[in-house]
Amino acid sequence: MRPLDVRSRRLTFIVTTVFAAIVMPLALEVHRSGGPLRIDLRSYHALYHYQLPTWIGGPVQDLGNWVPFVSGIGILTTSSLILQDNFSAAVSVAGPPLAVLITEGILKPIVGPQENGVYGFPSGHATALAALVAGVALLVYRRWGIGALLAAAPFLLLLPLLMTIGLVQTHWHQMSDAIAGDLIGTGTVFGIAWALSVGIARRQARR
Repeated sequence: MRPLDVRSRRLTFIVTTVFAAIVMPLALEVHRSGGPLRIDLRSYHALYHYQLPTWIGGPVQDLGNWVPFVSGIGILTTSSLILQDNFSAAVSVAGPPLAVLITEGILKPIVGPQENGVYGFPSGHATALAALVAGVALLVYRRWGIGALLAAAPFLLLLPLLMTIGLVQTHWHQMSDAIAGDLIGTGTVFGIAWALSVGIARRQARR
């Protein structure tokens, strides 16, 4: 199993650390206030006059449901194995489920319900989709290189963006909920890639 190279390892560690440093203050502020943050109010008013068509917003939000999520993990893992990238397959199996566990099982109960009584922070839908997209980005980078990743980046970034906008416009989540979900999903997958690479590199060094 070939791990990430040293430069990629450093980058994934930095991304994971920075994203965690953004999410934790957001979580503390949402827990303290119990209601919408300033960014939530401003973003809602900014997006009010720019509604996504239902034929776009609906299917994208559905990608965060359990069946598409589990199916996405299966497709991503199978694709990695077909392309003979066992490392990406391992990250695909471990990263997205861990990201959703962090969101649904840890942070939501800790942050607690907001004013409407809903445990909204972070968004599980945003977390699930962002984690899958991060897994695809990892596979593309490892199989075809940075050029292919840059070429695919607009499409990969578009899906989480549409999910975030759709969740806010349909009142499923506040903007802070969706952003935190995006960061957790991406950061967890990259964090798993970093940790697995470090473990493999250390085992190889001992040999």
